Amino acid sequence: MQTREAEAASLLDQARVSAEFGNLEESLLLLLLSIDRAVTPAACRSLALLLRGCRFVPRDDLPHYVLTSLWSALGCEGIDHQDLHDSAVGALLSPSRTPAIERALESSPTHPILSSDACVRLLTDELFIALLRRTIIADRTLERLLTVARSTLLHLALDPEKQQLVRWQAFLDALAHQCFWNEYVFDVSAAETTKLDALTQHMTGQPDRARALLPLLASYRRLSLSELALAAPAYATDRDEFERLHALHIDLPARERQLAVEVTELQGASTRTPTATRMLYEENPFPRWRTTYDDTPARAELRIVRDVQPHAPQHLDLGPRPRVLIAGCGTGRQVVEVRRRYRGALITALDLSRASLGYARRVAEDHCVTDVDFVQGDLHDVRHLGEPFDLVFCGGVLHHLERPEAGWRALAEHVRPGGCMRIALYSLRARQHVRAAQDALRAHDIEPTPHGIRRARGIIASLPREHPGRRVLASHSFYTMSMARDLLLHPREHAVDLPRIEAMLAALNLEFLGFVSSPRVKREYAKAFPSDPNATSLLNWENFEGRHPEIFAGMFDFWVRKSLPDA
Repeated sequence: MQTREAEAASLLDQARVSAEFGNLEESLLLLLLSIDRAVTPAACRSLALLLRGCRFVPRDDLPHYVLTSLWSALGCEGIDHQDLHDSAVGALLSPSRTPAIERALESSPTHPILSSDACVRLLTDELFIALLRRTIIADRTLERLLTVARSTLLHLALDPEKQQLVRWQAFLDALAHQCFWNEYVFDVSAAETTKLDALTQHMTGQPDRARALLPLLASYRRLSLSELALAAPAYATDRDEFERLHALHIDLPARERQLAVEVTELQGASTRTPTATRMLYEENPFPRWRTTYDDTPARAELRIVRDVQPHAPQHLDLGPRPRVLIAGCGTGRQVVEVRRRYRGALITALDLSRASLGYARRVAEDHCVTDVDFVQGDLHDVRHLGEPFDLVFCGGVLHHLERPEAGWRALAEHVRPGGCMRIALYSLRARQHVRAAQDALRAHDIEPTPHGIRRARGIIASLPREHPGRRVLASHSFYTMSMARDLLLHPREHAVDLPRIEAMLAALNLEFLGFVSSPRVKREYAKAFPSDPNATSLLNWENFEGRHPEIFAGMFDFWVRKSLPDA
């Protein structure tokens, strides 16, 4: 008789085989069953990658093991928990539950959601609690529910006759984490602002209630050291939660500020990026990521070949210790991923924003990545970094420059012949709905402040249902303060099309190696263009995107190689 661990391993192997043959539904079922038998990092990683961007079709009779497996995966380290978000939300918002929640939200100004069975069940569901702690909630219905629940509990907290907060402790603790990581993007009414002042006074006068009141306060704003000190005795039996709050609100920001100060500045450089763009990333460094995938390091050449399959580029030779530049490293997620994926890489991480670099250094250290050279500077001045690089990564950066071609040229000139670049650029076709949202906001003279960003989000949410700009409500970027600012209020954005990319490649003497895209997209492309087995014809890809405009909804993400000089 097989042990549960052996059965789980067998199911995982079967899931991988099914995925290789494109049987994704079968693979998903096998992965969920594998985790139900025994929770393993390998199965959780496979599940998260398979579910990235997917959502379960809402149904009331979802098997219990689906919910428990999602909950288990959310507790697993070494994966990106956000990839589980959409499926978990789909599992939670069943056809019978969602209308009941909507009715409770619309029923009256007094917000009777705590008397709604559907709302109470969701807010106390252990899967939902885990989702609040480990992901950013990116669903408009759930955001409305959380905003109203927070307001309702604030009202209850100020009523000395009602002691209902204790039963909501797990939810309040999770909500405090959610609101910290989404940077307090939820709307706050004037009445709530007034009540917050009273809440602080209540906590001072009734320290025995601080265990319930502190997380409620932390769901509206960052905590001060004095507030944490005042509440510390109330956490005598729950020190782990207190330490988590102290780390989030005091320790981590202090570390980031110190690490930012210590970053080396690129010598001999002069900043060319416009002030408004620089200020955006100093004031709102993003993404405020927490976890990413563990991986096994491999030679750079093998990684590139895997990314651009079915193309198998010949004569790739980047050496056992490739010099790597991450240009525009932001808050460091790609730094950690490159360190984990590329064996022997000697990494330089360059960014214009000290705030972003402070965050990047802190999270890199938390992921045991300490051998990276972080540098503050403008990518136009990359020549001051010394010897040319073997690999350059530049994703989501060039399209925010005044002249994207000039920035790309500066990078390409500092890549050795035969070296490779991974570039990511916004697609003109795939960003039409984003431009529609940005256009809808231009008439409102919105300042890029927290109040202005909340106002911008409200305007978008109130657009007519048929307005193309409303599609940004489906973007995870809409649901944090920094990412919403970048999405809706960025001062400069140059989306491009594939003919423009092809022209830039010719001008820079770069060879297109292939897109980094899902197996599903590559299978569909192969069916459409069997005469292009390497999938490297940008003319064909332009045609393919015209038929499937959503395939580059993230960005054009691709590898190129710098041509060798003529013999």
